[in-house]
Amino acid sequence: MPDATPPPPRRLKRASPRLRQRAPAREHEIKVRLSSAEYERLKAVAASADKPPAVFLREHMDEVRVRHREDEHQRNVLLNRWNGNLNMIAKWVNTYRERAEARHVIRQLKALEHELSRVRQLWSQS
Repeated sequence: MPDATPPPPRRLKRASPRLRQRAPAREHEIKVRLSSAEYERLKAVAASADKPPAVFLREHMDEVRVRHREDEHQRNVLLNRWNGNLNMIAKWVNTYRERAEARHVIRQLKALEHELSRVRQLWSQS
């Protein structure tokens, strides 16, 4: 059996110093579990951007918005209460149309509308 000598090491082409930039040091690692379907979708989206999935995720981290589902649920509960109150007012106005002072009811509804717009504005900031 002839002696097998390993092939000579390959010489790597060096990029010009102008093109060769150091990647920023990465000190932290995050592990994410994905289903097969999620991973395939991530690969497809990253491939459409001509990037590896890890690079694609790093570049788009700033675009991620975390949803606080419990907060959203509480907001919906509150809005549903307001909706119920508005429906009761509308029913009362329709039932006692001849006795209701339209100006007074409209003033109250405008106050509610103003309060709702303030609440929406506060929620959009958080």
